[in-house]
Amino acid sequence: MKMIQVLEGLQNDTALTKTDNDVSVLTFDLLTTPVISTGKCYYKRQLWTYNLHIHCMNNDTVFTYLWDESTASPGADEAASTLLLHIKNHVKTTQLICYSDCCGGQNRNIKLALMWNYTYGQISPSLQVHIRICEGLPQDVMSSFA
Repeated sequence: MKMIQVLEGLQNDTALTKTDNDVSVLTFDLLTTPVISTGKCYYKRQLWTYNLHIHCMNNDTVFTYLWDESTASPGADEAASTLLLHIKNHVKTTQLICYSDCCGGQNRNIKLALMWNYTYGQISPSLQVHIRICEGLPQDVMSSFA
């Protein structure tokens, strides 16, 4: 999906949550914290920390799941585990719409596909999950939603 389509879709889906209480909309993004683009600070970091932001658009609530590199890496397994934990504990609707960027190492791969498949059969057989992968979105734009 291109940027304009993504933003329009997100606005429409968020508006839908205001009229239909059985729909949840989440945006999520996995980032290193703090965000350091270049320079000496980037290369002198002693410990990397990772933060999975999940923004629930229904009630404008933000969840942050933070861990350091001694606990886990910023990969697909960690993203899937964290999302699954969040869905189990916080999603109480029968329809879930998720927006994410198209980072292949974190959320556009077989491990996340298997996690989404698991949500169908194990968490709630009635849960419908719609995934919107946002291509062409700058990282700072996606991070502002998550």
